[in-house]
Amino acid sequence: FCEFLHFLRTKMAERPVPASLESPRTSKNNPPSNRHTPRSPFAAPLGQLANLGATLGGDGTTVADKSEAGKAVTERNGRQSRRRHEAGGEVDGNVYHEMYHWIQVEAGQTMIDIEHELIVDQYGVPEYLFTAHLEKELKDEQDVLSLPWAILSVVLFAVMCLKHMEVEQKHSLYFANIFDIKDNANFADTLGGNFGGKDYTDVNSYTDFWSWLNRGFMPLVNPVDIPTSEGSDLDLGQYTASQQARYLYGTKMAPIKISQEEVETAECTNQAVADAFGLECTEAVHTNMYLRPTTSQLSEALLEPSKVVWLNGWNATTHDLVKDLEASGWLNKRTNRIKVSMLTYHPGLDLIGLITIDFLFARSGHIWKQAQTAFMQSVAYTGILSFLVDFLFYVQLLWVLGQEVKELKSGLLSYEGCWKGFKNYVGIWNVIDWLYIICGLAYFTIWMVRISLVKRIEEDFLALSPEAFSCTSDTCNDYFQEAFQRAETAGVFMNALKLMAGLTPLIIMGRLFKAFSAQPRLALVTDTLRVASSALAHYLIVFVSILITFSVMGVAFFGREVEAFATLDRALPSTFRLLMGDLDFERLQIVGRGYTFIFFMAFMLLMVLVMMSMLIAIIMDVYVDVKAANRKSEAIWNSIADVIRRGLANIRKARISLNKIRPSFNIISNVLLMPRDIKERVPSVGDDQIRRLLLGALERYQFEHNLEVPLDDVRSFLDMATFELLQVEDDLMQEEQKGVFNSMAAQATALPPPVDCDAIATQWDLSDLLDIAASKLDLKQQNFDWVSAGPSLRRLIDSAQHILADMQDSAAV
Repeated sequence: FCEFLHFLRTKMAERPVPASLESPRTSKNNPPSNRHTPRSPFAAPLGQLANLGATLGGDGTTVADKSEAGKAVTERNGRQSRRRHEAGGEVDGNVYHEMYHWIQVEAGQTMIDIEHELIVDQYGVPEYLFTAHLEKELKDEQDVLSLPWAILSVVLFAVMCLKHMEVEQKHSLYFANIFDIKDNANFADTLGGNFGGKDYTDVNSYTDFWSWLNRGFMPLVNPVDIPTSEGSDLDLGQYTASQQARYLYGTKMAPIKISQEEVETAECTNQAVADAFGLECTEAVHTNMYLRPTTSQLSEALLEPSKVVWLNGWNATTHDLVKDLEASGWLNKRTNRIKVSMLTYHPGLDLIGLITIDFLFARSGHIWKQAQTAFMQSVAYTGILSFLVDFLFYVQLLWVLGQEVKELKSGLLSYEGCWKGFKNYVGIWNVIDWLYIICGLAYFTIWMVRISLVKRIEEDFLALSPEAFSCTSDTCNDYFQEAFQRAETAGVFMNALKLMAGLTPLIIMGRLFKAFSAQPRLALVTDTLRVASSALAHYLIVFVSILITFSVMGVAFFGREVEAFATLDRALPSTFRLLMGDLDFERLQIVGRGYTFIFFMAFMLLMVLVMMSMLIAIIMDVYVDVKAANRKSEAIWNSIADVIRRGLANIRKARISLNKIRPSFNIISNVLLMPRDIKERVPSVGDDQIRRLLLGALERYQFEHNLEVPLDDVRSFLDMATFELLQVEDDLMQEEQKGVFNSMAAQATALPPPVDCDAIATQWDLSDLLDIAASKLDLKQQNFDWVSAGPSLRRLIDSAQHILADMQDSAAV
């Protein structure tokens, strides 16, 4: 530290001062009165800052001068006595060890190493240290045990969710059905048969819809003639009614349902112009059809049909029905949405499926097409294993609920009052636990409702008479309408189940972070985010503002031609994708190379190069500090080994639980405990366990109060402090032309010369020196003329105070 002070004085003295700002004491006509007068008016205060330990006040009284200590010295000595009582030193004429402050030693032996075995046998351990060690051990044990429970919740939910969703089977059916309808339900054929060049995605008019229905879809799902190979003259006959019901490896459970939703006419925005051209307008619809709708949007927007047609098979009757519908103008300008629905069952996979093809007639003139499927298990639980997984998951969910209710009740009934107890209870981890409980219960509710709906569908079909399956378009509605409604509602709940299945893992991940936060090595991520939360919050305000600005810019430039930028809610994720490098430059370039270049260059320079670099810098800056703070932490496998060792010892009756020992000791007691004292308070504890606990308390205390600091940290700290002091002086030198420091320069040169730093170090420890430095700085600050000094001088004092505070925090250096 002394070398550092000398280094600062040397650097400060090397700075030249302009002649225009030389004080009378340092001018050519008035040579300096002593050899310590600095050349720069700013080198004086900074040089004095580097030697603040030499004086107590501005009157020149040195540390060695005991005649003028005053009240400041008395108060400081009182603070030092209390600190030495805690950290060792001389108290009331007795000398105590620097580390083990309850052990009296001879002069000159305050830093000697003492074996922990000797301390346990001859001196004892303070009760509060022993109790703190017990509490820490109990907490570590609880934290380690919470980790497998958190991992178990992930495993149980993953197994349960995958079993409920059956994604692999449903994806296979989705692909098979959609592929078959798209590639095989063709129209616009020139060769006859299923060789048309168009599918349902090519339906762009009313006539296209009827062509697709007559020539593509109905012959595919209700075949009449048994097909033969191309060029064959074989005649295999026709399918029977039961064979026509077959579809792929399953069967159609009901006739094909075609529903139409119409909208009413409404007054136009500019009715006069509309009347002039003989046009009419329709009312707004609940589904936005200006842009391509998503599958979830169509699933959530249940159809409100105004017309329903049932096609039971493909024969002369149904063929004539379709012709009559086309001739009667069943599709017209009031048509808003057409849904073609088919209910199937696949026995090999035990899945009931609702297959729908939606045609949405946008008021702009385009017809949006969307095919989707919803498959549901007929039997929810096929074995004891699947039911057991669900049971275990909800048991642990209820256990978490019980723990949270117990903790909440404890907070509400605390002596501080309900409201304060509730505020003390609310924390990020408790919020995550409650979100986990809510998501788990919501998932359970949705799953039960879906099971009930599918069960009702199954019961409805089993209760149907054989005559129901030969119904006509006029009578089919009585038999199958409710089944289709339940299937559509079950599809909505399946989408809700999919949403909960996607969100719940995020909450479970939060619970994993909660478990990780208890172990320093595992808590690097959570600790980094926690420490950097303030900086990240301010960063996100800037980041989101710029992201929204670029999204608006994208809507203005590309919204009319590129669907991804057509609306702000679509532009936001598209802009974020650009941040990840997903840029379709060629597609954007069609709008205009100039627009694309302006958008691309501004976005890349500001968002990618600047904002993302700043985010990485914020995270890495905190991560390095957090990692350095945890470098001496115990590894997770060591903690697990300790828990296993204790569990095995409990089984062998070689130890007793720490929960039985903790109530016998007081956290605020200073009594020195010997092994026999612990045995008297807890007779059932063994001698070996007593000794392990006492030695563990000493090892933990030594680890937490170890004053050793790596040399690299010392160098980094000194380099940082030196740089900051020199930077402050550089800022002040730029203000010299303003002439606001003349009076300060004169006052600074009048300060007394410093004493030898080495002499100070022999009489005062580093903590004393820093206390004196802070006191000196506060005293000098009172004499400054803030009005004339200006903001730069205030920055000098503030920076110096911060540096001294950092030095005090790092007094171990």
